[in-house]
Amino acid sequence: MCEEDHPIPSNGASGFRQDFRMKALTDKLKSSKEEKAETEICRRHPEFNLDYYCTDLRCEMAICKICKVCWTSEHQNHVVIPVGGNCGPGKSELRTCKDLLSANIKEINTTKETIAKSTDEVNGRVLRKFKKSHEILDTFKDKFMKAIEQRREKEMDKLESELAS
Repeated sequence: MCEEDHPIPSNGASGFRQDFRMKALTDKLKSSKEEKAETEICRRHPEFNLDYYCTDLRCEMAICKICKVCWTSEHQNHVVIPVGGNCGPGKSELRTCKDLLSANIKEINTTKETIAKSTDEVNGRVLRKFKKSHEILDTFKDKFMKAIEQRREKEMDKLESELAS
């Protein structure tokens, strides 16, 4: 504990230096209580929580125990269930969708890997064929250049023999 005496400021406790961590925590708690109050309190009967859910497609709304009683004429043929019971069917549907998506993702990743492998193989074949074609062209070039050189030498020899005679 702090063993120093601190005088109380003239404007009271509000004059003490503010601890920003405590203020942030207090603000967060206050806002979460307000959010909870907004979502869990009945608009028609603010003193009651929204404990029930009307599953009829025309309603699909949360209601309190008073609304459940006084709206019986409105909800006469509707199925009204406790709020905790509402998430069962949706939860299993979400789980099924998640499983399907996971399977699709695995299939897509497998396909992606297969495409990457086949692309690498195709690139390798193209490069090998290109190198082979390049080698063939180099061979033809060498033969062609040699034939040109031989013909040039032959023509030069012929010209030299004509000039010498």
